[in-house]
Amino acid sequence: MASIDVIFSFKGQTHTVSNVIETTTIGYLIQCVRESFQLMDNETTSYTIKLLCKGKVLTKNNTGVDMEDTTSISAFPSVWSMLSNTKKHTKIIVMATPTKKVQELNAGRSDPTIR
Repeated sequence: MASIDVIFSFKGQTHTVSNVIETTTIGYLIQCVRESFQLMDNETTSYTIKLLCKGKVLTKNNTGVDMEDTTSISAFPSVWSMLSNTKKHTKIIVMATPTKKVQELNAGRSDPTIR
């Protein structure tokens, strides 16, 4: 089975994970990101992580809704043949947002004077 190297990019830092195969799950990739960039959830901070590959968000399904279970879903279902045939590595951009910041933004009121 063909394997590729995945290069994660986050805030100017990069980290490479070798021997990623077609059946690698999104959960595994997110766990690698959390360990590589110290984005582990704890009692004071938790992070929402999105992975972008070739302009596609890997942590969403085809309907655009976040998947509940990322442990059994292949990370590259539609782009694997393109990735494995053209290159031996691919770049994934990591977007991590503190969950508390998202909740604060969603809880705020919009300006009623702007229409």
